[in-house]
Amino acid sequence: MCLEGMDRSRRQRTALQIDPSTAAAREGPGAEDPMETKGRHLVIRLQPRSRREAVLGEREGAVLIAVQAPPVDGAANAALLRFLATRLRLPLKALTLVRGASGRLKWIGLDGLTVMEAREQLLEPQEPDPSAPA
Repeated sequence: MCLEGMDRSRRQRTALQIDPSTAAAREGPGAEDPMETKGRHLVIRLQPRSRREAVLGEREGAVLIAVQAPPVDGAANAALLRFLATRLRLPLKALTLVRGASGRLKWIGLDGLTVMEAREQLLEPQEPDPSAPA
């Protein structure tokens, strides 16, 4: 059963495009502060098991995003990447979960968009969809 779980985890890392070179192995005295790397990665604070998927604002320099998926077997990470791809109008393959696969604080690598542009797009107020039911 343990080997089966490892295989599933490896498949999920591949499916979510997690960069293994920046995994939790770098934590310790030489670890980078999340707020110092803001210029290179989009920093997200994830709130899983929410009633709706939305950007809730900012918390401690990170963009706070709520998703409906539970934090089980990478479901919340996948939901976050899908939400970001839709909201930023990028293909899913342009987003990479660089760090934070098992925590609430996520570092997202962007291809084709700067971090400042992504933050502006995420934090700007959304207009209601006219085709959505009232």
